[in-house]
Amino acid sequence: MVKISERLVSLDVFRGLTMAAMVLVENPGNWSIYWPFRHARWGMTGEGGVPIHESITPTDLIMPFFLFVVGISLVFSLGKYKQEGASHRAVIRKIVFRSLRLYLLGVFLCTYPTILEALLYEGDVKVDPMGVLQRIAIVYCASALIFLRFSRKQIVWMSAVTLVVYWLVLSFVPEPAGGQTLLYRQWHTEGEVATNIVAWVDWKVLGFEHPVGILSSFPAIVTGLIGVLTGLRLVEAGDATRKTRDMLLAGVVLLVAGYLWGSFFPIIKDMWTSSYTLVAGGYGLGAFALVYWIVDVKGWKGWTPFSVAYGVNCIFVYVASHLVYATLWTLRLPGGGETVKVQEWINATLFESWLSPCDASLAYALCVVLLWAIPLWAMYKQRIYIKV
Repeated sequence: MVKISERLVSLDVFRGLTMAAMVLVENPGNWSIYWPFRHARWGMTGEGGVPIHESITPTDLIMPFFLFVVGISLVFSLGKYKQEGASHRAVIRKIVFRSLRLYLLGVFLCTYPTILEALLYEGDVKVDPMGVLQRIAIVYCASALIFLRFSRKQIVWMSAVTLVVYWLVLSFVPEPAGGQTLLYRQWHTEGEVATNIVAWVDWKVLGFEHPVGILSSFPAIVTGLIGVLTGLRLVEAGDATRKTRDMLLAGVVLLVAGYLWGSFFPIIKDMWTSSYTLVAGGYGLGAFALVYWIVDVKGWKGWTPFSVAYGVNCIFVYVASHLVYATLWTLRLPGGGETVKVQEWINATLFESWLSPCDASLAYALCVVLLWAIPLWAMYKQRIYIKV
């Protein structure tokens, strides 16, 4: 086994590319966006309408890619404790408290727009217990504890059982109030109403249906565990090229299995279906294997500083970019007897004045990614790393 302390540059690069992509898709200039930059739709439309099950989009892969990286990273950060057989009590306390900090930061980030709206204008503060950082916290905590306690073989079996049970629940357990199974989602003029077991649990626990729901956190943990298994292969002694081939082969197996499963258990991000878990894991393995081979095997690192700068301060840039974006969407400027949001004014003035709505939205998002690269690069050069 290689030294756990060794740092993979490819891991920082892949994490940075994933976070840059996340900033890109979550900071559009407007909501006229091209297909690759939005999530796939699914469900029903109208009374007795035609089912909508769009194919997976590149944006649907960003969140599972990040969870996949979380799983790999914790093998390097916590692996020494497992190797040395040290007492896990202090480590578990560290994991739990870090997860709690990340979760509470996510709650604040989701709640911040309503706080600002209530302070400056009118409205109620709405606390959102689920979101991107909250899911990352849950997956990190569960994956880390499982990694410390169980063997590789046990993790594989645990992951497989979780996905099969989730498939059975979503496919055959109807919503208790009389709704349908898995994919019933009805569209009405007053908004979207979903009646399935996943939505029912969210309503009972959270009081509303949530895109980052409770039941779907279980297969999301499996995504983190796929990263853990990948990390375990990376820290083994052996030829790096062979490791690359193994990751590519595992990725192909997951993709084939996921798409076959998806023929009768649709690939849906919102529900984080078992087929989606396998497909996203397969793409994640393939993409990371490519980056690993280019950066750590071949040593082609001249192009990596930008992505590494994003990777080593990924949580900072995610939080900071969202706070700025939410602020711009909340603050209003007077104009023509009506108020206009600062975000809309910037986009209309700088981009929509000479670009189509879709091109303007993309140009705005690209500028956001490049602008955040400036402080991130300065922090990287000064070795300033902000951790949660």
